[in-house]
Amino acid sequence: MLNTQKYICKNCGQEHDVWPALAYSSPTFYNDLSDTDKESIAELDSDFCVIEHPDQTDRFIRCSLT
Repeated sequence: MLNTQKYICKNCGQEHDVWPALAYSSPTFYNDLSDTDKESIAELDSDFCVIEHPDQTDRFIRCSLT
């Protein structure tokens, strides 16, 4: 039996016929920060996140599970 389900990717807008990778746009630690902390101690782009606390620096790299 063939899988004939297709979906439109919300990131690239293209139609795909394979199951999408499971991924998140930001780590939970970033999401838990206040808006002020997100602006002052955190940096987030499409692949990396850095949160600089007074006593440590947390670094996250985006990955996906296929």
